[in-house]
Amino acid sequence: MDSSCIKEVRNSIKEFILNHQGQRYKIPSCLFSCQDIISLELSSCLIEPPFTFKGFSSLKSLHFENVIFSQDVFEHLIICCPLLESLTLVYCDSFSHLMIDAPNLKFLDVRGSFKDVLLVNTSNLVDVSIGLETFEFYVSQRRVSGSSSNLVMILGCLPQVQRLDFYCCSLMYLAIGALPVKLPRPCLYLNCLHITLSLTSLEESFTAL
Repeated sequence: MDSSCIKEVRNSIKEFILNHQGQRYKIPSCLFSCQDIISLELSSCLIEPPFTFKGFSSLKSLHFENVIFSQDVFEHLIICCPLLESLTLVYCDSFSHLMIDAPNLKFLDVRGSFKDVLLVNTSNLVDVSIGLETFEFYVSQRRVSGSSSNLVMILGCLPQVQRLDFYCCSLMYLAIGALPVKLPRPCLYLNCLHITLSLTSLEESFTAL
């Protein structure tokens, strides 16, 4: 197969799924040349895009599970996928501070040991599921006086949200900071709310209320 045929095959790929089990391996650089890809699902791998990678211009759905990449690589990948509508991250814990900048994102599912979650340009999100698991860190942070409210920060970035699911230790994360008497911006379109909380924790109970 000559180089022109290889290029044509790469450009014709619309969906790529790799459910790998076992030791992680590095994704070959040729994947990052598939500019027509719409759906990408990877598991148990290492991602290091080439310096020439400018993102997936057609990508709408992205699913990562047990994937290793740097924070810079992840943030650059999300920003450079302007059509991204669905993002799933499951135990991608190679960095601790998660920032998602995706103006067209509608579905978000995150589970892992992130210490912080920052949503930027996510006003179109309608379905959000967050399961955070760094319990000891959240307990230490809730004692920091004068910190801004994580509850207000997260919900303030979700003006269109219709479904919310906070599980694992997520409510402990949302309890960090000064809780407001009421939200400055109510969730007017919310019709489904699922919360996992410990009734023995006063902070979690107040946050849920």
